[in-house]
Amino acid sequence: SGITWGDANTAIAYDYWWNDRNTKTYLFNPSDGTKEATVINDRSYQDQYSDPGNFVTTRNDFNRYVLEMDNGKAYLMGAGYTEAGQFPFIDEYDLKSNQTKRIYTSPYTDKKETLVDAVNLDKGKVLVRLESQSEYPNYYFRNIKKKNDLTAVTSFENPFKSLQDVHKEVITYKRDDGLELEGTLYLPVGYDKSKKEKKPMILWAYP
Repeated sequence: SGITWGDANTAIAYDYWWNDRNTKTYLFNPSDGTKEATVINDRSYQDQYSDPGNFVTTRNDFNRYVLEMDNGKAYLMGAGYTEAGQFPFIDEYDLKSNQTKRIYTSPYTDKKETLVDAVNLDKGKVLVRLESQSEYPNYYFRNIKKKNDLTAVTSFENPFKSLQDVHKEVITYKRDDGLELEGTLYLPVGYDKSKKEKKPMILWAYP
């Protein structure tokens, strides 16, 4: 399904087979067709939990994206879906030993971190985006070699500040014929439910 080229002796190939949802990743030597390719990953592409991530690439002198390599090492960046939540990660892959070492895992449980770009992994510099229910998405430079080292790149403010404290909850109710339905109820900022104050309501029903 594709190849990520490295150098004269290094390349990464990918295949997938729709019938059984299998995908494999191979390390091979493009200059020597007599050598067997090394299988790096063999998995179901529908299994998000086992996704090893994507190899980090960089632009070469011909403005083409090629495998980023540093002293026999390559890098993988993954979304990090787990049963406990999403924790994006960066792995270091040894091209000789076919061994992988985790060098960064997002620690957040109260916000979402997205790994946007590997700026300079040799120095540990990565561009990330952070957001949460109360924190509008912004970009930061993170140094994964230093704990909690973040440098703000943007300072976007929430354009919907007037709505950020609106109360939101899912309610369920039964239609006249007994069918149970559900909907999302939004209450005005500062609304006191204990007073049972009546307010105008807009109802959107579909289909």
